[in-house]
Formats: sequence, structure tokens, C-alpha cells
Amino acid sequence: MVENLTECAKKVIMAAQKEARFVGHKYISTEHILLGILGDSNGLAGKILKSYGIDFNVSREQVMKLVGKGGGCSGLSCKDIRFTFDAKNVLDFSLKHAKSLGNFILINYLLLFLSLFFYISSIKTYIQPNFF
Repeated sequence: MVENLTECAKKVIMAAQKEARFVGHKYISTEHILLGILGDSNGLAGKILKSYGIDFNVSREQVMKLVGKGGGCSGLSCKDIRFTFDAKNVLDFSLKHAKSLGNFILINYLLLFLSLFFYISSIKTYIQPNFF
């Protein structure tokens, strides 16, 4: 699936993986992808979120409160980091959308399909308590 990502989208997924490892998770979740998007200050999706006052550091703190720290990963277990069911669905839907347009997966597609997986009440918790 990685071969279907634009270079910018690959960087977002790599950043999501880094965020997962940062909190000691052996998986990449939708929350990690969201942080990957927010961390891309040059991308359109990140700029859109920032234009609504959504801050990377505040979001990271909220994600940490929500999902907590993992037990860490070391050695081979870090190499075998996997996507959660919802994160895989975000990637799958993004890929289907990209293929329907004859395109590669763009960061914007990831954000679009992430938004479908977050309920309004969840977005408030995941991103910032005072978002709405």
C-alpha cells in the first residue's frame, strides 16, 4: 500500500509511526495518523487543521490522555508495527478514492477519511477540548 502514497503522504505515515513509538505503542492508530498530519506544517491538510486553531502539542497531549502510554517496543517488535483496524480502513478508503480518481493517496484523502471515523464528540476529545 505504501507504493500508492505520495511522498508527502509517506512522510505523514512515517510521522504516525514515530508518534506511535514515542508513546510506546506497537501499532499505528487513527490518532497517530492525525498527529502525523498535524506534524506536517507544509501540507494543506495540516494547514487546514491549524487554521482552526488545532495545535500539534495540545493534540499530542490529548491523544496521550486518551490512549495512554504503551509498554514500549524494542528489537524486532518495533519493526513489526502494524495498523489498527480503523487506521487500515482509513488507508483502504483513501486508496479506493485515489484509484477512482486515477491518483495516488494524498494527505487530503487521509484527512477526509479520518474525519469519517471520528464522531464530532470524539474530535473534540482527540484534537482539543475547546475546539467547538
